[in-house]
Amino acid sequence: MHSIKTKLILALSILVIFLFSVTAFLLIDEKQKELSNDIYLKARAFSELTTPKIVDLYTSLLAEKSFVIFNREIKDIFNKDEDISALSVQTFAGETLYDSTAERDKAYVGPQRLVQDPDTKARIRANMPSYLLASGRIVYLKKDDLHARVVHTTNRIVLLLVFGVLLGLGFGWVFSGRITTPIEKLKEGALIIGKGDFKARVAVTTKDEVGLLAETFNKMAGDLEVSTKALVYKERVAKELELAAKIQTQILPQKLPGIAGLDIAAAIIPAVEIGGDSYDFISVDPDTNLIYISDVTGHGIPSGIVASITNALIYSYAHAPNMSDILVNVNRVMKEKTVSNMFMTLLMLRYNKGALSYVSAGHPEMLHYSGAEKKVCLEKGGGIALGMVPDIGKLIKESSVQFNVGDCVVIYSDGIPEAGSASGEMYGMQRFKRALNDNGELMSAEAIKNALVTDVKQFMGTSEQLDDITIVVLRRTA
Repeated sequence: MHSIKTKLILALSILVIFLFSVTAFLLIDEKQKELSNDIYLKARAFSELTTPKIVDLYTSLLAEKSFVIFNREIKDIFNKDEDISALSVQTFAGETLYDSTAERDKAYVGPQRLVQDPDTKARIRANMPSYLLASGRIVYLKKDDLHARVVHTTNRIVLLLVFGVLLGLGFGWVFSGRITTPIEKLKEGALIIGKGDFKARVAVTTKDEVGLLAETFNKMAGDLEVSTKALVYKERVAKELELAAKIQTQILPQKLPGIAGLDIAAAIIPAVEIGGDSYDFISVDPDTNLIYISDVTGHGIPSGIVASITNALIYSYAHAPNMSDILVNVNRVMKEKTVSNMFMTLLMLRYNKGALSYVSAGHPEMLHYSGAEKKVCLEKGGGIALGMVPDIGKLIKESSVQFNVGDCVVIYSDGIPEAGSASGEMYGMQRFKRALNDNGELMSAEAIKNALVTDVKQFMGTSEQLDDITIVVLRRTA
């Protein structure tokens, strides 16, 4: 019996059955008493109506020795009420003058008949009617007994009504308490949870609908606790990511440098809040400038931290005699201070009065647009990523590029050639080279950069960007 509906039906049924049983018992009892009372009233009325006549018959007939006529009149009285079985006439002194059971056919002749039983004498001499019960007990009744019985019956009915009302109220109070108490607990639990305490639970052990509701409530509270913890953690991580992204943004050049003879444009589009790509411009002396782009494996905070550390290391080693020495020193620190699975590819350029040289540490090849020949070529790359081996001195090589006025070079991260379309196709180097070939004659590095980025974005369409996109464009103007 788990349902509230079932409990309510059963409880009401028991209450109705009980009340009907009590009512039926009282009605049967009253009916028995009513039948007995009817017999009593009938006999009483008969006795009250016939007593004067019997006395008159005795005085006028039996006392005058007219037994035959007296006996005939007595039989006529018996015939009028079949419930009367015997009749006797006694004097106040207790002498029996007539007994219907002994004098059926003739008058009594013999000695004086005196009543010997004291109870019978008391009944003869009593002012009130008396009745001999089947148990042998004699009961004396006043004429107003009937009214007393009516009052008594009324009182019993009123008491029954009051008892039924009190029983119903008590039952309703107990049963409603069994329903409202768990609901009150649910209310208190909801108020506690509303204040932010998601550890609150409701102790309801019933197996009815309220119990199921409490079980669901406790599960909801547990889910809210887990969700709230996850939300708090998510907000904390989001704030940390936002702070880290701001730090990384501040590490990047706040404005492009003014280098004589060069037009520069750059952009970085991270795949997440914090990317592993970075670029920078470092002025070594008035005539010498370093330009580099780097790409740390992975994304997020670890990659951003490594990129920031590398940026600081390169800046500190920027005055080394050559670019290879810079990368060797940076690699040594990275290998010692970072985890074994964190690597960085890097391409560094040195520009000095029109002369351009570069060194690659496992980074994608640089694109070179020749303004004179109107074509694009890939400059040789190579090398090994930083952080993979302790010493990369013999694995990297510095090379020179013929960089004429009107030429343009583009350094970038692998997020461009590896960009994917909605169909899963990769952008690839051929499209990238063609885009630069189509836009290499544009009059500014910014215009060339925008054209290249737009071409990549149009190719990607609505597909998700899975890697950072970083690009630096150098155009020689003089």
